Amino acid sequence: MMNLDNGTRYLFKHKATPVAVFLIIALGFIIYANSLNGEFIWDDQYLVRDNIYIRDWSYVPEIFTRDIGAGADKPFNYYRPFHIFTYLIDFSVWELNAFGYHLSNIIFHILTALSVYWFTTVLFKNKTLSLLTGLFFLTHPIQTEAVSSISVRGDALSALFMLVCFILYIKLLDRDSVINYILMLLVYILALLSKENSLILPALIVLYHLIFAKKVEIIKLSSIAAVAGGYAILRFAVLRPVGSHALSLTALFQRIPGFFAAITNYIRLLISPFGLHAEYGNMLFNFTDLKAIAGIIIVAASLLYAFKIRKNNTLASFSICWFFIALLPVSNLYPLAFYMAEHWLYFPSIGFFLLLAAGFDNLLKDKSFAFVTKAFIIGALLSYSYLTIVQNNYWQEPLSFYQRTLKYIPDSPRINNNLGNLYNDMGRHEEAIVLFKRAIKNNPIYVKAYNNLGKAYYNIGDKEKAMKSFIKALKIDPGYSKAYYNLGIIDEELGMKDDAIKLLKKAIELDPGYAPAYNKLGLIYRESGKYRQAAALFKKSIEINPYYAEAYNNLEITYAGMGKMRKQ
Repeated sequence: MMNLDNGTRYLFKHKATPVAVFLIIALGFIIYANSLNGEFIWDDQYLVRDNIYIRDWSYVPEIFTRDIGAGADKPFNYYRPFHIFTYLIDFSVWELNAFGYHLSNIIFHILTALSVYWFTTVLFKNKTLSLLTGLFFLTHPIQTEAVSSISVRGDALSALFMLVCFILYIKLLDRDSVINYILMLLVYILALLSKENSLILPALIVLYHLIFAKKVEIIKLSSIAAVAGGYAILRFAVLRPVGSHALSLTALFQRIPGFFAAITNYIRLLISPFGLHAEYGNMLFNFTDLKAIAGIIIVAASLLYAFKIRKNNTLASFSICWFFIALLPVSNLYPLAFYMAEHWLYFPSIGFFLLLAAGFDNLLKDKSFAFVTKAFIIGALLSYSYLTIVQNNYWQEPLSFYQRTLKYIPDSPRINNNLGNLYNDMGRHEEAIVLFKRAIKNNPIYVKAYNNLGKAYYNIGDKEKAMKSFIKALKIDPGYSKAYYNLGIIDEELGMKDDAIKLLKKAIELDPGYAPAYNKLGLIYRESGKYRQAAALFKKSIEINPYYAEAYNNLEITYAGMGKMRKQ
């Protein structure tokens, strides 16, 4: 029988960094191997599957000047061009084979875990501590959403680039290097272009100086701050504000209790990672809610403790402050669509894992507890790995994903709406109608749900109820182009072609990039014998979406019709 102490000697007393690197890489691929079979799910539909910008390198300018959903005509109002750029690279290799995109996510997660290992080594010069931190970060199931969900890639990218930037910054404090200085700024730019939470890095660097009593070099720190400031000006002045499509109408004091409730949930999930799921909704809490009270106590006690021990225990103080500071971008001080999300823990959790690793590292130094401590460490890593493998199955395919998520949050308008869409596509229209109605009940101004309800009614042949649903959607949002488009389809089928043309033109006016509206309008013109106008509309549809097969087919038929007219 293998001796536990000999069999784990390297894990706890290692000198060869290459072996640590191999261990992190190997374990990363092992525990996320089953995610490679996953389909496109959740927002993958918009960011990857329907995104025309990732299908050709000529779209690079659009990727870097539009929001992440523009390529699918789906406004997200998040500016993360490098995130989308990585999909362009994926598509050039894998096209729409989800396997390749999942593989890239795994690689980015492993690279981030390696950066956690490197970062911890640079800070504390303790390779056992560094390896444990990297392994806990790598294997903990809280990371599955950021890894198994293709569309959440930005978390790993931003974390990876922020860590590398931070490492280069620390090294520059010890030794000047023009190359490292330039590389540091370039890497930070990539972090910002991957996800907006990277704006928090200057605050974490200031934390480093305060906790470790390192002398501030103004030029280096101000350079990082200048890059962050330049990005902020670009993002908030030139582009639309982050999350403007989902801004809560609630006041700040109404959202603050939700942040503390989220803290309670986050700590629980890190300690006991069971019941993990997507979508927590935009719930409002009161300061009298038990979770909010617990969160206030956790934050106050933790920060007070971190301040008290800042001189005697820099590691614990730094770890605690890192966790809370890194959470600030998703604290809902600036209104967001949800009060919490598991993938928002991806970067902040480094502080938790560093603290956990430090506790085990200290116990290892006590020979009387060394054997038991090693057993606990191995048990924790095995448990994390098993739970991660199991949780990866949650992200495998859309139907089971939405059905399971609905069990956790049955009143979620978005989950009900998305599952309803899936049922609609599967021909389960009656079930879809039930879900759309439930979504509307829980959010009476949910425009998309009204529009989708109308499509479901249309699919079962009830055009009257379909029209009422589309009209209701337009009462809520007079600028909702898809409802005009759907009403146009019904009017055309009812023989009211003039009304249909007006509705389709209105849809195009509201959304000039709405390719299906051009295509449908072209069909009406062609049926009326207006071949030239129809051809122009089909061409416009193809110009917007070069992969629109139906428009190509309609254009060919139109050209054939024009040829017959000439012969006559």
